[in-house]
Amino acid sequence: MKPSRIFALLSVGFLAVSCGQVNAVVDQAGQVANKAGICGEALGIGNINFNAVDPAKLRDQALEKAERLRKLGEQASDADLQQTLFKMADSYVSLQKEKVEQLGSLTDWIKRNSDNIGQLQKACF
Repeated sequence: MKPSRIFALLSVGFLAVSCGQVNAVVDQAGQVANKAGICGEALGIGNINFNAVDPAKLRDQALEKAERLRKLGEQASDADLQQTLFKMADSYVSLQKEKVEQLGSLTDWIKRNSDNIGQLQKACF
């Protein structure tokens, strides 16, 4: 085989490997960007001002947050992040169903939510 053909074959092989590596880096960067966007939004969703809303509005707000967290979980490619988002969504559903006027259940929910936000921070960073 002529040296020019050998060089051409090696070049094609090198380009194929290089393109594969570039695609892997691009995919990884996309996943990181996806995770960062999801984390940023989820961390912003994670709070409720209990002093500012009446119980009916609080339940509506909790349901909206649960739906948004579940959608973010469906978009997440990281399993830990996805599981944490689903857990947070379930917690907001439970808040929506509870009688938030009861101080004991509200205090318990606040502690659970704080723990969930801590888990979210771990999954994100």
